Amino acid sequence: MTLTAKISTAFKRALHPVQFRKDREWYLGGMCNSAWPSVKEVIAKYPDAVNWRDEQGMTALHWAATYRSAPMIEYLLDHGADIEAADKQGFRALHHAAQCAGDDPTAPLLALLARGAQIDPRNNNGTTPLLHAVVRNKPWNVKELIIAGANENAANNTGNTPLIDAKNSRSGAPAIYAAIEDGRRERERRTEEARLQAEHEERQTAIREAVESIGNGVSGDMKLMKPFRLTK
Repeated sequence: MTLTAKISTAFKRALHPVQFRKDREWYLGGMCNSAWPSVKEVIAKYPDAVNWRDEQGMTALHWAATYRSAPMIEYLLDHGADIEAADKQGFRALHHAAQCAGDDPTAPLLALLARGAQIDPRNNNGTTPLLHAVVRNKPWNVKELIIAGANENAANNTGNTPLIDAKNSRSGAPAIYAAIEDGRRERERRTEEARLQAEHEERQTAIREAVESIGNGVSGDMKLMKPFRLTK
């Protein structure tokens, strides 16, 4: 937020304290109930509202992830939301996205990862989003986190890791362990694909440079050659 916007917001609060409290309550109620038009209306009036917190320390970004709203996640990040903001329990937005279910459950997760969210942040118990997804039995999010590079051996404060929990739940929730294996294979496939693509581009660059070098050499030789006449 710019200095001008900060000063403007401060004046609005100072001049209209009652209205500010009402706006704040309206905003917090809106974000907790996914009333996104209300949230956007208040952000337009108070730019720093994008990082206001409720009693649990949750921001609108936490709630947008909870309600599986990828478009709102994009809107909030575009307006300065802190992607690594932690609530009172240490949960980031990515933790909340990791437990999503319903239609298109990976959309908020992928939206946050695409915007640079840390892959393995820990809450107050040392739980990463991957472990959170494993515990909440969300195999689709487990797979996407593994593909993105999440550490399956990251232990929480009690020593549990995503891999240990997945192995222990194989009989009750086999999809979780399968998701980790599928994620590993897909990550390896993409890594190899990226390596081959990089090698291909490197070869193409080398060929272009060689062709240009030959062309420049021929052009230089032609300039050095002096015209001559054939004699009888």
